[in-house]
Amino acid sequence: MIVSRAQSLLGSSNKWNRHDADTTGDCPDGATTFTIRCALRKASQDVTGEYSGGGPLMREARTLIDSLPHAKYNARLIDYNNDPTTTFAAVQEYFALLRNRLAKRIGR
Repeated sequence: MIVSRAQSLLGSSNKWNRHDADTTGDCPDGATTFTIRCALRKASQDVTGEYSGGGPLMREARTLIDSLPHAKYNARLIDYNNDPTTTFAAVQEYFALLRNRLAKRIGR
């Protein structure tokens, strides 16, 4: 549910913030555009009422970035989001892959 909510927050390319500049982990309150990381954070808060940057969802989200072709990023979610070769279609595919990986982990 969290990943589906995050994907819906980025339901169109004009909702995607391509420039994640905040390495502190903060996401602006009241944002109308979202980075991948901030969409996952807001979705976690919307669905569960809380967010854990080191929790299973975010660990899996970062691990998935490592499995992508040519992915050599230090701050995986930030750098993938900011990579000029990352397209909106790739972001949508990323969320679909993440949802499938998590579903397999919980046996759905």
